[in-house]
Amino acid sequence: MSNSPLVNVTRLSPNYTEIANKKNINIIPHHTAGVLSVEAALEWFSRPSTQASCNYVVGNDGRIGLCVPEDKRAWTTSSRAADSVSVTIEVVNSSAGGEWPVSDAAWKSLVNLCADICKRNGIEKLNYTGDKNGNLHMHKWYANTNCPGPYLASRFPKLAAEVNAKLEKQEEEEVRYNYVSEMPKWARADIQKLVDEGYLKGRDNGKLDMTDDMIRTVIICGRMMGVLE
Repeated sequence: MSNSPLVNVTRLSPNYTEIANKKNINIIPHHTAGVLSVEAALEWFSRPSTQASCNYVVGNDGRIGLCVPEDKRAWTTSSRAADSVSVTIEVVNSSAGGEWPVSDAAWKSLVNLCADICKRNGIEKLNYTGDKNGNLHMHKWYANTNCPGPYLASRFPKLAAEVNAKLEKQEEEEVRYNYVSEMPKWARADIQKLVDEGYLKGRDNGKLDMTDDMIRTVIICGRMMGVLE
């Protein structure tokens, strides 16, 4: 399982649980309930005494931080079950109190990050139903908290709509993949094997530059040759 290529800064937290073959089917945006930098948020989550973490942090300036890899359960939502099947995102607030708003830059990055998470995890559509029947969830459904705050909570339908519009646009455009980690999940193991065994070398800079159709064709050829099962 890969992590988002949109990440700008990484500081990994020790506060996580290993999950064998973790399947991410939900996304849970939170708010930090405070105004701080991405670095400060990651530093706080990096302390064992904090006993909390998240997969990603989105800052006021739109930068994205990686806190816990997606294949591990971050300690975010007060629910072992929820965090075990979700990617959790902490969004830094642009001001404290009141509606607990977030900046336009943070909102844009949140939309882009959610779309990227959906694409890499095979989530075809982000559904907000106002309850746990959808795959866009709120922290306050699992604990006595107002997280993600009134501002973000009121915009969950908008978040789902913008993410889905981005996913639909991506489907209409021809997507090209340069690295195995960017490719659809169903193809990664086969393409990685072909790379490891020297059948795929890419360009001088190592970029494979493949479309979905090219990936399918190469995998079919690999199976015909007996390289792939």
